[in-house]
Amino acid sequence: MSGLLFFLGCDVEATTVLFSGVVLDDPSEDGSPVSGATLSTQNRDGDVVGTATTDSAGAFDVEVGAGASFFLGVAADGYVPTAFSGVAGLEDFESEPGLPWVATTEWLAEVTAPFTECETRGDVGAVIFGEARADAGLSTDPNQWPKFPGVEVGVIAGDGTTWSGCYLDDAGVSTAGLSSTGETGVFAVFGVPEGAINVTFTAVRGNGEAGTDVYEYIAPEGGLVPILPAGLAI
Repeated sequence: MSGLLFFLGCDVEATTVLFSGVVLDDPSEDGSPVSGATLSTQNRDGDVVGTATTDSAGAFDVEVGAGASFFLGVAADGYVPTAFSGVAGLEDFESEPGLPWVATTEWLAEVTAPFTECETRGDVGAVIFGEARADAGLSTDPNQWPKFPGVEVGVIAGDGTTWSGCYLDDAGVSTAGLSSTGETGVFAVFGVPEGAINVTFTAVRGNGEAGTDVYEYIAPEGGLVPILPAGLAI
C-alpha cells in the first residue's frame, strides 16, 4: 500500500480539481469506512486549498491544486491525525483503493511497540513510520517490491533541524546502535514537530553508489506520516 498518491490528467484550464475517495480505518482495502472524518489539503506553500468531511459511508470530495503536488491531512475523533502527499493531475480523480486512511491509536501502538531500544520512542511529536522497498520497475504492485535493507532514514524540518530513524534488525528485533534498515525494511522516526518536512532515504544502489530519495510531507501535530511503502529507485 503506497503512502503516495499519483495521478495524471489533461484539462489544461483547471486551477483546482476534485479528489474523491473513501477514508478507511486501516492501511488496507479491508479497512472500515470512517464517517465524520475531516480532510484538509495544502499546496507546497502551506496554503489550504480545500476542506471536506466524510459522509456516513466515509466518502469525500476535496479540492486540490491542479497539476501540482499536494498534502492531505485526515483527522477524526478517536483516531490519530494521519498525513499523506501526492501529485494531482489536471482532471478530477479518485483515490486508489485503500487510500487515504486514518490510523487508530491501537494500530500506531502496535507498529511502534517493537522499537524498544530506540531512545526517541515516546518523544512528543509526530511519528514517521514505514517500510523501505526497492522499486525496480518490475511490478505496479508496491506490495510485490522487495524489502530494502541498508537504508538510512532521516527527517529534515524547514529550519534545518534533523531527526534520525530507528530500525529493527534482520529478525525484526529492536537493537541499540542500528543505523539503517534490516531485512524487514521497517523504520520509524519519533518526535517530529508539526509542519513541512523532508523525509530522506539514503542507500547504496545497483550501481554501487549511494543515492538519496526525498519525500515531502506536512507532519500533523502529534500524528502519523505513514510511508507504506517508501519505494526507492535501485
